[in-house]
Amino acid sequence: QWQDGYPAEDIMCNDIELERCYLFENEENILAMATLIFNDEPTYNLIDGTWLTRGNFGVIHRMAVDNRYKRQGIALSLLQKLEQLCLQNHVFSLKIDTHEGNSPMQQLLDKAQYTHCGIIWLDSGKRRKAYEKVLIPAISYQKYTSPVGTLHLHATIDDSALLAIGFTPKNYPVANQQNTPLFKEAAHQLDEYFSGKRTVFNLPLQMAGTPFQQKVWQALQTIPYGETRTYGQIAAQIGNPRASRAVGLANNRNPVSIIVPCHRVIGSNGKLTGYAGGLPVKEALLSLEREKSTKFEETCKIMRA
Repeated sequence: QWQDGYPAEDIMCNDIELERCYLFENEENILAMATLIFNDEPTYNLIDGTWLTRGNFGVIHRMAVDNRYKRQGIALSLLQKLEQLCLQNHVFSLKIDTHEGNSPMQQLLDKAQYTHCGIIWLDSGKRRKAYEKVLIPAISYQKYTSPVGTLHLHATIDDSALLAIGFTPKNYPVANQQNTPLFKEAAHQLDEYFSGKRTVFNLPLQMAGTPFQQKVWQALQTIPYGETRTYGQIAAQIGNPRASRAVGLANNRNPVSIIVPCHRVIGSNGKLTGYAGGLPVKEALLSLEREKSTKFEETCKIMRA
């Protein structure tokens, strides 16, 4: 399906070695394949046109369907799987380019609701039509000032669920910055938490992640207020006792800080490990939950100094 000897075998081997080559299979055969990379496409820096978004994005390269399975909707299904992979990695924009004469690919991208953004040029000087798709609808956004720093709250545009709470804003397309009822309730519950009056949150969440990540995040929500668990204990709880390292990675990707208490997970030696808000914040939150209010206040003062 490619011309002029592209891609060469070494390119394909490099994709596999870098773990960015994905196969779409049934029980017996490879139906299709594609390469998916993140934020690493210099040719997209210059475009005769305008991209839909700025910030993190995924790029599809070397997409192909086995000739035996063409015209069966495989390519569209593969695109949808790649979109899911982007969402699982908290990437909300997917880009792809194709040569101007590739009508079938252009029709596929139109059907999959990709937007033609302009023309880019390869290093060889060849023109390519560039497309982009925003993978989530525009969202609502609000800031919350806490004793441990500013929290960035993101919610669905219909105000039905929180998508993320973190110490840095996510790369979401923002359509609404009004203080919605959901944000007001989240702020109320956070106020109660930081004043020591709330030990359990009751807020609707919608977190994008792999099935494994979802298991870890669900397990985090079972850690009682004021207690901690090790990565190994969480791994055993989800039925995969050898997955401590993977649990750590999933813990690090938790999109909803504090509400989903990843700060309650510590190293096997009892020491505090990495945290998105920084170790002083993690220490402060654990101090608060252990009713060491004086230490919590002292830690907050140090962070503000």
